[in-house]
Amino acid sequence: MGGGAVTVVLGAVVAVRLGSGRGQVAAMLGILAAGALLAVWEPGGSMTSPSGEALVRAIAGIVCYILAAAWFAVLGTSRSLPGLVPMAAGALVVFVTTQSFAVFAPLFSGAALFLVLGAVFLGTGVLVYRSRRLITKVTS
Repeated sequence: MGGGAVTVVLGAVVAVRLGSGRGQVAAMLGILAAGALLAVWEPGGSMTSPSGEALVRAIAGIVCYILAAAWFAVLGTSRSLPGLVPMAAGALVVFVTTQSFAVFAPLFSGAALFLVLGAVFLGTGVLVYRSRRLITKVTS
C-alpha cells in the first residue's frame, strides 16, 4: 500500500505549474520516477485472484498516464510546440484502445465486442478532440 501512496504522490508532481523551467523539470522527473516505481512495484496475489494492492497499482498507473499525457498537451500548447499536442492526444487514444481490449474482451465476444469498442473509440475521439480544442483556446 505504501508503494501506491508514493506513486500517486509522484503522479501529482505532473500537475506542477508550467510557468517556470524548474517546474517543468520537476514534472518530467516526477513522470520518470512514477514510471520507474510502477515498473518495480509488484503487488501481492496471483493473476486469478488479484489483491487490493493490484487494483491500487492499476488505478495509480492510469492516473499517472493520463496526468502525464495531459501535461504534455498543455506544455505543447503553452510553448507553441505544435507536434506535441497531437502526440499527447494520440497517446491517450492508444491507451484507451489497449485498455478497452483488456477490459471488454472477457465480457463480450464477436460482433458485440466490436460494437462496444467502436462506441468507446467514438467517445474517446470526441473527448480528445474537444479537449485539444479547449486546451488550445485556453492557453492562446
